[in-house]
Amino acid sequence: PVGVFDRLAQLTGLDLSHNQFTALPAQVFDRLVNLQLLHLNNNQLKSVPRDTFD
Repeated sequence: PVGVFDRLAQLTGLDLSHNQFTALPAQVFDRLVNLQLLHLNNNQLKSVPRDTFD
């Protein structure tokens, strides 16, 4: 859900692999300002919203 990562601003790595995600909410990663590594492999994503990583 949107806001799930809001209190994790210091997080630098996140592995969301193998979760069967079919979509990512726009702006779900907005508060992860220190995120350097994101794994999304082996999900069912067809596309990623353009502003997901802005």
